[in-house]
Amino acid sequence: MSAKATAPISTKKLELRTAYGPVYRDVLNTPPRECTIEEIPVIDLTPLYSSSLEDRKVLAKAVRATAVNTGFFYIKNHGIDEEIIADAKKQLLASVTPFPVFWTSVNLRWIVSLSSLWRKR
Repeated sequence: MSAKATAPISTKKLELRTAYGPVYRDVLNTPPRECTIEEIPVIDLTPLYSSSLEDRKVLAKAVRATAVNTGFFYIKNHGIDEEIIADAKKQLLASVTPFPVFWTSVNLRWIVSLSSLWRKR
């Protein structure tokens, strides 16, 4: 049997300033990369409509944990009509035209394609 030698993972300490004081995280020294679809959490809001208080508490804990640890997530089964979502998207796109630096056609295509992928989940 041969043992594989692996290089130690290089990290640095990141200080995050919060309302509760500083919080420290170890972060990799590797350059940033685009996230994959599997890395973005999806929260199912079905328990929100449950008559069980325990179901709603579990959902609230999941939303809080995801918001604190990831900071971004998709939701499904929210009950918002597709027409309302389409109207909100139109209004968003109409309101961001003064900011062409970020809202380039490449970024918009990426956002639209990512959101359409998640709706299929």
